[in-house]
Amino acid sequence: MKVAYIYLGAGLYKDSVYHKITSQIEALNELGATTKGIFFSVLDVNHVEPSANNHVSCVKVRPVVKGWFRSWRERVRFTQSLYQWSKKYSKDYDVLYVRAYRPTFFWLLFLYRCRGKIITEHQTKEPEELMALWNENKLGLSPSAILGWLEHNVIPWYQEMFLGRIALMLTQKIVCVTHEIAEYEKKRFLVFKPASYVIGNGINVDDFVAIPPRTFDGKELNLIMSIGGSTNTAWHGLDLLVKSIEAYRGKVQITLFLAGNPEYLGRYENPRVVLLGNLNKKQLHDKMKECHLGIGSMALQRKGLHEASTLKIREYAASGLPFVFAHDDVDVADLVSRGLALKLIPMKVPYMEDILQFAKQLAKNPDSSNEIKQFAKSHLNTSVKMKNLLDVFNTITL
Repeated sequence: MKVAYIYLGAGLYKDSVYHKITSQIEALNELGATTKGIFFSVLDVNHVEPSANNHVSCVKVRPVVKGWFRSWRERVRFTQSLYQWSKKYSKDYDVLYVRAYRPTFFWLLFLYRCRGKIITEHQTKEPEELMALWNENKLGLSPSAILGWLEHNVIPWYQEMFLGRIALMLTQKIVCVTHEIAEYEKKRFLVFKPASYVIGNGINVDDFVAIPPRTFDGKELNLIMSIGGSTNTAWHGLDLLVKSIEAYRGKVQITLFLAGNPEYLGRYENPRVVLLGNLNKKQLHDKMKECHLGIGSMALQRKGLHEASTLKIREYAASGLPFVFAHDDVDVADLVSRGLALKLIPMKVPYMEDILQFAKQLAKNPDSSNEIKQFAKSHLNTSVKMKNLLDVFNTITL
């Protein structure tokens, strides 16, 4: 079986999504599926192509450097490049696996031309996520405000609401990371409904060294939250967490470390919040050693999600770091029941005493880090998830 794993928009920073995709490609190859990563990027190949393997090739996309509607025109160029690539190379592969992309005319041409081979991956409820971002570009009276509103709100919404439904008709199979997303996508189908499968996100656990547990001494509590990708979003729930920290009047010194783009996270800086900037894997791991707990998303309901399969808490688990989060995730439910993770009420300012009590309970278990790490290896590892994905691929090639 020959598989093309397509990644549109590979960036300069090798973030969580980048590492996830490259580890998936390696795992699929180890399982016997000849898999090639096809990374489309406006950057030079040296920025996006991993060294020491030949499982990834890069397709350079001509960047949009000026003019109005840059983001829309860039997406058109990415999908146009994908369509042109498919005309030359799709015949060389049995399966084309690609994360669902905001549909354009060329995206629909790609889906139609390669129908029967394509499986799209869905990480969110695309239209609802767009609506959650609506207020980031409010309609104003100036020409630039009107054009920005059209570019970032109206056009993307049209693409998802109308072209997105057509795209689903042209797709034979979809993979969703949660049952909630799968049910949502089913309701968007018009006719020719594709088969849907649910496979949660995995992580290459061996890439993360287990962090020795830091015992909470009742005096100091260090929290860390890693935010990748576009950080100018409300569903991380940072405002709720910061309010909880600011409202706390107890004796414990609480510090929140934020890893991510400081351009967007600067609004949260205060004496109890430390901005770390964009960190690579080693830098993040070193900072985790200083922390007692990792923090997951607190308000995913702001983009219409009650269930999720986020990479950040999988990175915590792979490192053996206990974590706190506020959404449904069936993959880690057992960690919650075993007292190794804490699930809070979503969309609420966390009660800091609950988090402190969780840290106190963990202090009684000196083997917590190893237990979390072993759980991640047996339940969250990329190889486990890719066996399930390979079963989906086989439904096309059989």
